[in-house]
Amino acid sequence: MEKIYLLVAGGTAALFLFWGINLLIHRKGNAMSSACDALGVVTLFWAALFFKDCVKLVLGDPVQWGQVSSALDFMAVPITSIYLFGLCRPQWVIRRCLTALFPYLISCACLFVWMLVSEQHSRLCFVLLLALSTVYSLVMLAFIIHSIHTYHRYLRENFSYDDRMSMQWVVYVSVLFFLNCLLYFLSYVADWWDIVYYVAIVLIWWILYRHTVRQRYVPMGGDAESPQETDAGRLGEDALAEDTGNPAGKKLPDYANVRVDVLEEIGSKIENTMQTENLYLNPELNLSMLASRAGTNKTYVYQYLKYCKKVSFWDYVNNMRIEKKAIPMLEEEKAYTINEIAYASGFQSPATFRRAFAKKCGCVPSQYKGKMAGSERKA
Repeated sequence: MEKIYLLVAGGTAALFLFWGINLLIHRKGNAMSSACDALGVVTLFWAALFFKDCVKLVLGDPVQWGQVSSALDFMAVPITSIYLFGLCRPQWVIRRCLTALFPYLISCACLFVWMLVSEQHSRLCFVLLLALSTVYSLVMLAFIIHSIHTYHRYLRENFSYDDRMSMQWVVYVSVLFFLNCLLYFLSYVADWWDIVYYVAIVLIWWILYRHTVRQRYVPMGGDAESPQETDAGRLGEDALAEDTGNPAGKKLPDYANVRVDVLEEIGSKIENTMQTENLYLNPELNLSMLASRAGTNKTYVYQYLKYCKKVSFWDYVNNMRIEKKAIPMLEEEKAYTINEIAYASGFQSPATFRRAFAKKCGCVPSQYKGKMAGSERKA
């Protein structure tokens, strides 16, 4: 069993070493390069952990070394947060990530030294290190969840597509990491759980690796600001809320900083541009592009959609794609595949089309098609 364990641990370490080096030389030439670098460094750290397990198996496992070894394993989760931090905020990873990690690493180093020089306090150091790692991990997890939520909100307010831009997969991977932690603790019960743990961690990191090198990140202006906030300084004086030209019964919130008649005028331009130029069929349509074609700025477009249409830019464009193109194609006698309808309607992928269609119509396109066929047979 030990030979099998050593083979699996050594193979996993070698694989992580290969991934880490490949990520560090995989320069994407954009904001995601720093995320690739962060994942590369973290992957090399995991490779060192697996090599450490190989050495421990070969040289034996003294009591004190066993506690140090386990303490190093517990650091894997906080160190992995470097990657997640960099993924959520690629432009922050060098400056702010290191700043956030510095006090934690200093504290860990002190506990490690104390553990090594004082055998009688090694268990106490181990408990303190575990508590420190847990608190740090929870804080970072809260920040990561908030960052992903903010990023997705920014996407919906500025883009009509999210293919390879959405970071929802990070949530799923986090769940897999949690389940894998359970496997780690089970490895203390039976040796064969170690092999299951190694296989599971390889699969999880393969998912991380593949998504990271494919991810398209959109830097946010100011990192968390809406178009209203980022463009507020460019509003014209004639559109400010202190003008009392708001029609009765149509007053906007005070923080809207724009007159209703201005929004109505902008809205007519937007609707006319979308209809006459079929802009909704452009799979790369974004808020700035629509504002430019409508002869306005994206602040007005954002506020028109928010206060008059009550929808996000993502919903506005995709609902139009479904109403103007997808549904008519589904209702035609000619049979189109779902992929053909998705791409013809301006969606970048069938998956995004199905998701938007289900939100708009309450069912997936194939179900809608089936309902139409059923109603025709009854008629």
